[in-house]
Amino acid sequence: MSSKLNKNCKFVWIDLETTGLDIEKDTIIEIGMIVSDINFQAEYFYDAIVDSFDPKAISSYVRKMHARSGLTAEMQDMTSFPGIAAAEQAFLVMLESIQAEAGEDELTFYPAGSSVHFDLDFIRRDMPTFYSRLSHRHLDLTSVKIGIECADPKFKNKVKQQGKPHRAFGDICTDYEFARKYLRSKKARKKAKKSEHNFLRGILEQYGVE
Repeated sequence: MSSKLNKNCKFVWIDLETTGLDIEKDTIIEIGMIVSDINFQAEYFYDAIVDSFDPKAISSYVRKMHARSGLTAEMQDMTSFPGIAAAEQAFLVMLESIQAEAGEDELTFYPAGSSVHFDLDFIRRDMPTFYSRLSHRHLDLTSVKIGIECADPKFKNKVKQQGKPHRAFGDICTDYEFARKYLRSKKARKKAKKSEHNFLRGILEQYGVE
């Protein structure tokens, strides 16, 4: 399979909120995801609090972070949760649908996001079938930003945080917007359709993300 990006490549933008950083004991709470083509045209999205947690059972730092973001309050207002297994099944159906649209051409799905290796560790543990559908190559925006700052110390990121920090969908939308602004080719920017921007804007407005 060619390692070059082409029309048969997709980016799977992923962000998780968890109960902590320890892969041995912490769990996934919330998942935000956007699937785009290599020109960063959004095609699919997913946003859900997938599991509950006990605020008293996590570190004070993480407890305060989830309280400030509104995640804890929203979780406590919920009466049921889809769970990790249902989320994984939804992702597999989504990828199958995208593959079906592509016809006989086999697609490559590249994970993308900020420090996405962290998210991938939890996905590999809890959603192994979904993980197996993703490429081992990924687009880590944390590394990209460090590289840009090395090349241009005066660089200023003009992409605003989408919604409150440390909410999965808002954070992944922020990453996606960074890629749209700074990583798209000039040709892709010229061809970008206004309807695609409205697609994402509609999602953001639906979830109260500014």
